[in-house]
Amino acid sequence: MKLGLRSDSGNSDRMDYHLALEAERALSGWGFEGSAEYAYSEVDGAVGRDEVLVKARLDREAGEQWTLYADTAFEQDDLSGYDWTAFLGAGVGYRVYDRPGRAWTLRAGPGLRLIDEPAALTTEAALDLASDFELQLSEAVRFGSETRFLLSDSARADQVFVLDTALGELWALSLKYRYRHEFEPEPGFEEGDSRTDISVVREF
Repeated sequence: MKLGLRSDSGNSDRMDYHLALEAERALSGWGFEGSAEYAYSEVDGAVGRDEVLVKARLDREAGEQWTLYADTAFEQDDLSGYDWTAFLGAGVGYRVYDRPGRAWTLRAGPGLRLIDEPAALTTEAALDLASDFELQLSEAVRFGSETRFLLSDSARADQVFVLDTALGELWALSLKYRYRHEFEPEPGFEEGDSRTDISVVREF
């Protein structure tokens, strides 16, 4: 569980909240990863961010370096050009290397992207390309990078960097930076959007 809180005052009054739940579970020949995040902020009394992001992926071993997977994602952002968007897909993953303290996996597969716009619900065929990288910098510090390209009529790219610092056996401090690029944004919205979160993590 991650919990972040930030308060600014002076030239502007700003309050940010960030709550996230993440789960990993190893089954016989299978692996599951899931997360749910909620981010909310107010700037001078007006809503600056109100976002829900839910992701889940199921992996199946297919050899020493290969995996088969199915994944899904749902996102609702009140300040975007759509009401909500979702993705359903499946594909194959390749472990470039998987060693203690260092791992890199590439994934690719087809899927469907659903976009609920004010006028109508749109369904698009998509190709999902992803790269997951993890590096244990020290006994207490871990670095992670996730790169994802969703190729469709409404293509977009996401880059996430995470730096976790352990504060004992069950607690940690997490710094997360995310950049998103919409190649064809809705009218009135910019192509690029970034966010930085600092959270306290409690493991169970």
